[in-house]
Amino acid sequence: MGEEAVVLGYKQRPLKVTAIQWEPARGAGQGVRARPKKHEANPDEFYVRDRFGKEHLILPGDWVVTYPDGSHTIVKDGTFQALYEQDVAAPD
Repeated sequence: MGEEAVVLGYKQRPLKVTAIQWEPARGAGQGVRARPKKHEANPDEFYVRDRFGKEHLILPGDWVVTYPDGSHTIVKDGTFQALYEQDVAAPD
């Protein structure tokens, strides 16, 4: 039998990001891209491409988070509210 592994506690380092809460009226920009509609009756779809090149459909109320390296991700509102707080310090 081997020795038991020592389990250590870790916490994530603070990471400064920028974010916008997306609504359809915003359209494309801030990392959001438009996918042309496939049929006249359908609205355009909007998505964000993450740092791995995977496309994620964005829905109204989702947050677009931009990391310091310029990559983007989508975060649902409840998760965003639980994980992020506004940085009131002067911007870098």
